[in-house]
Amino acid sequence: MSEHSTRDAAQRIHFFTGRLLTADDLHREQNYQRDRQRRHNLAFLGWGVARGLGVRVDAESQSVLVAPGAAIAPDGEELHVVAPLRTKLPAEGGTWLVVLQRQESPIDPTPSPSGTDHQDFNTILEDVGLSLASSENCAHGVPLARVRRGRSGWVRDPKFRARRIK
Repeated sequence: MSEHSTRDAAQRIHFFTGRLLTADDLHREQNYQRDRQRRHNLAFLGWGVARGLGVRVDAESQSVLVAPGAAIAPDGEELHVVAPLRTKLPAEGGTWLVVLQRQESPIDPTPSPSGTDHQDFNTILEDVGLSLASSENCAHGVPLARVRRGRSGWVRDPKFRARRIK
């Protein structure tokens, strides 16, 4: 007889003929698949920049531009940039990390089947975005560069190296 550790074991739904599926069942199945992919990414790849995602400061527009590429976030989420991203730099200056992170937005609204005023959505858009952080403790994103405002304007810190997947 073998022993099983259930403390941290993954659980998935068991489907069978005649089972009534609810929205909760489907959410649990989606979460299982997403968690499984995140665990795979971290166990076999680690986190960091996989390819691309070059960063440059655009002094004229006072913004940071990030080139297309891909990364794995510290939580195992896949981050894909398919077109250049831009974010404005703050007027007050300082030193900031440029962080790539996952963003979700509900789209495609649908009326509630119960006839109430509750609004629901058919689709969740999974996208990426840039943020500026003052600390390297970015649990849900990948720091791509450090920028600072010097006497002559915004510059990228050449000493900062983004974590890369090997």
